Amino acid sequence: MKATSFGGYAASLDDDEKDYVTYVITPNATLTPDAARGSGVATFTRTTGRTYVNPTTGLLVRGISGEVGIEANGIIMEPAATNDLQNNDKLSGTPWIATNMTAAFTSTGPDGVANNATRLTATSANATIYADITSSNAARSQSLWIRRITGTGNIDMTITRDGSMWLTLTVTGSWMQVLGLQNITAKDPRFAIRIVTSGDAVDVCLCQDEAGVTSTSAIITGGGVVTRNRDALTLVSAGNVMYPGSLFTISDVNFVSGGAQYTITTGSGGGITQGVHNSMTATTGVSGMAGTTASAQWNIAGATFVVGTRLALGQSYTTNLTKAFSSGKQVGATDTVCAMPDGSTANTTFGAVGSGGSPLRGHVYRVIFYAAPLSVVDGSVRTASTL
Repeated sequence: MKATSFGGYAASLDDDEKDYVTYVITPNATLTPDAARGSGVATFTRTTGRTYVNPTTGLLVRGISGEVGIEANGIIMEPAATNDLQNNDKLSGTPWIATNMTAAFTSTGPDGVANNATRLTATSANATIYADITSSNAARSQSLWIRRITGTGNIDMTITRDGSMWLTLTVTGSWMQVLGLQNITAKDPRFAIRIVTSGDAVDVCLCQDEAGVTSTSAIITGGGVVTRNRDALTLVSAGNVMYPGSLFTISDVNFVSGGAQYTITTGSGGGITQGVHNSMTATTGVSGMAGTTASAQWNIAGATFVVGTRLALGQSYTTNLTKAFSSGKQVGATDTVCAMPDGSTANTTFGAVGSGGSPLRGHVYRVIFYAAPLSVVDGSVRTASTL
C-alpha cells in the first residue's frame, strides 16, 4: 500500500521508502502531516501559555494556552515548571527592592512590545535589586532575559540572601535568555541582580526562579506564582506505528541530565516501557527498545548529543532483530534477543513516557514512521542529515 501524498520534506524520500511510510511529522502550527497514509493528525495539548522564539522574526512569542511553540530546532517540548518570582517583567514595584539603582518599566522587550521590560541603571557602584521568595528547601535554578544598554562593567546574579555566590553573567547588546545559578539547593531563595559599575544600564524581563536542576523557557507572572504545564504531543498508534517497522527522528536537548529523556514512546506492557526510541542519558544518545520483560531490555549507545544541536536517530525492528542508526551509519551491533513491542497503548507519546515521565527538554524536529524495517543502507542514508 503506497502513501498518497508527499509534500515538502517527504518529497525527498526515495521510491522504496515511499512504499512504506505511514506518517511524517514536521514543525508546523497545525501539526498537519507532511505525508501520511495512516490515520488522524498528531494532537498537541498544554492548558497554559508558553514563551518561545519565532524562528523567522527572532522575536519572543508570549503564546496562549495550547499554542504549539515552534522554534528553529523544531517543536519545543518541556516538562511542567513553576516560576515562583512575581511581577517578573516589571521590576519597578512589589516585590522588588532596589539600592543605588533606578528601575523604569519603559523598555521594549524581546517580544518587540514597548513598555514590556525594565531598564535598570546603577546610580552608584555595586547597585542591587532583589526579590525574596518563600519556599521549602529544594534544588533551584534561575534565569532572565537581559541585554546591555550602556557600559562594560560586570552584571552579577545570586540566589542567596547573605550576599554570597555572585555569578557574573555574559551580557551583550542583544536580548537573550541568560542562566543564573543552576541546581542550587536553597530554602527561601533571593533573586538578586548587581550592576558593579556606576552608570551602567541593562534591560531585563522574564526573571525566573524555579525548582529543578536547570532553568526552562520563561514563564510569565504577574502578582502571583505561575505554572506552565508540560507540552504533550500524541498520535493514535493504530494505522501509524507498525510492527515490524521503523522509527526515525531528528531532535535535540537543551539540557543533558543524568536520567533519560525520551523522544518517542510507542507502547507499554509487562511493567516496563516498550518501544522507547531516542533516549538521552548523560552525553550519550541511546536509541533503545524494551520488550515485555526486563530481560529483553535493549539499548544501543553510540551517538553523542550536544546541547542545542539536532541529532538524527533511527531504529528498525522486527522480532528479535533490531538495528539502530545515527549520523549516517549503524551504531552498535544488530540485536537478536529483544522482544518486539506490542503497541499495547492507544497513543504514541512524543517528548515523554506515557503521561509525562522522563520528559524531553528540547525539541522534536522531525519524525517518520515506516511500516517495514529499514535496511542498513536506508537507515544510514536517512540519518545522514538533520534537515
